[in-house]
Amino acid sequence: MPAIPTTVTMIGAGFVPAFRRVQQSGDFDCSFAVIAMICGTTLEDVRNVAIERFQHPAHGPYWITGDFIARLLAHYGYDTGMYEEPASVSDIPDLAIAVLDYDDHTNLGRHVLFHRARASHDSGIKVEYVIDPAYWIEPQGYVRTRLPPIQWYLGIRVVTEGRTKVPSPVHRRILPQCRAPVRRQARPSSLPALLQCDRCCRSRCCARRARPN
Repeated sequence: MPAIPTTVTMIGAGFVPAFRRVQQSGDFDCSFAVIAMICGTTLEDVRNVAIERFQHPAHGPYWITGDFIARLLAHYGYDTGMYEEPASVSDIPDLAIAVLDYDDHTNLGRHVLFHRARASHDSGIKVEYVIDPAYWIEPQGYVRTRLPPIQWYLGIRVVTEGRTKVPSPVHRRILPQCRAPVRRQARPSSLPALLQCDRCCRSRCCARRARPN
């Protein structure tokens, strides 16, 4: 059953990550690798589900959107929302797909797993770390507690009995319904362009999907 780990096991001065690292096999399947980590499965299984259930191309070209990530997560019993831009790390929920190395010009970035949990021996100690699926990095960069800059994230929640269970604490801004004129808002390349208003640039209330230019 899907679950979000709330503790990590401490060993000496280090810890054991609550998720097993899955390495991406190509330059563009980092999100598949992170989904595999979250769901406790293999990269091949996530890719097969994408191909067989959601008509993902077996061979490129392809573009993995935020909507597609959400559908894959739902298949495994998880839920996510829209990409959000954190003002600080504390804005990111306890489990998230984080975007690193985001480039405003190309509208591209890469995905890693972000997790926050309490230390097994002391609930007052919180451990924040990322697991990077990149195949080109050195082993010492696989799991990092010295967090790199996170430009965007997708918060991950567990769906139970038809309802979404939100991990605690929840770092989400509640915004009023907006009636302001809409404008095209730049987003990471893994999410289609959105028409959103000036006053609530990351609110669901005005997230009307538009085709990319």
